[in-house]
Amino acid sequence: SVSRLDGDCLYIGVLSKTLQLREQGASFYCVSLRDRILDEYETPERVKNLVIVNENIAFSELFARIQKKFFEIMSWLFRMHELHSREGSIQKVLDLSAPIIGNHIAISDSAMMLMACTSAIDCDDPISRRLMQYGYHPEETVQQFRKHDLFRLWETADTVYVDDSCAVAKYVTVHKIFRFGNMYFAHVVMSCNNRPLTKGLMDLFQMMLDVLAVYIQREWETRDAMSNVYDGFLTDLLDGSLTDPGVISERAQFVGIA
Repeated sequence: SVSRLDGDCLYIGVLSKTLQLREQGASFYCVSLRDRILDEYETPERVKNLVIVNENIAFSELFARIQKKFFEIMSWLFRMHELHSREGSIQKVLDLSAPIIGNHIAISDSAMMLMACTSAIDCDDPISRRLMQYGYHPEETVQQFRKHDLFRLWETADTVYVDDSCAVAKYVTVHKIFRFGNMYFAHVVMSCNNRPLTKGLMDLFQMMLDVLAVYIQREWETRDAMSNVYDGFLTDLLDGSLTDPGVISERAQFVGIA
């Protein structure tokens, strides 16, 4: 009955019955298996918060698929949070997330160095390829970023944002900038190279970000403690005063750069 429906639950049913309940004023979330012919009765208001499955499958099969997906997501969340009590890391969070999210994800720092990536999921986007190849964004990529004024955007972005212009990247990308004390520190980028961007995928991405935030902040605190030597090393490289390969290697290892 309508009185028993809970707005915080996800229901599974057949579309004809779902629409009947909606007609009685019920508001709820439901995955509905189509058992009626599409017509003008299915207005945007009546099908709001409904996922209509048009596939020819049994109701029991639909229920089993949804249940399996929920268990997969619950297990993923549990395993990510379980990392807190063990030796967790940014890379381990991405490794756990790869099968759930299904797209290529890369994280770089303010020096354009690669911090972690979903190495099990390849991406044929040229920018992603170069980042994986070199371990940092090379000058060719940086010039593209400058051309499209992306550094200014990244310095001011404070929420997750979507770039669907494909002006720089080959695919739609989802970005999250982590900054501490107004300082740009880490940049998480998901390329939608396998799965298209949907509200559901965005929810999964945000769940992953919530866990990643803990490890990225930990990385920041570690680097902040040695920021003077880290910044000094990069400055010496950029102004050309550091050229000896042996010295570069030693100082790079000291600040945690491979």
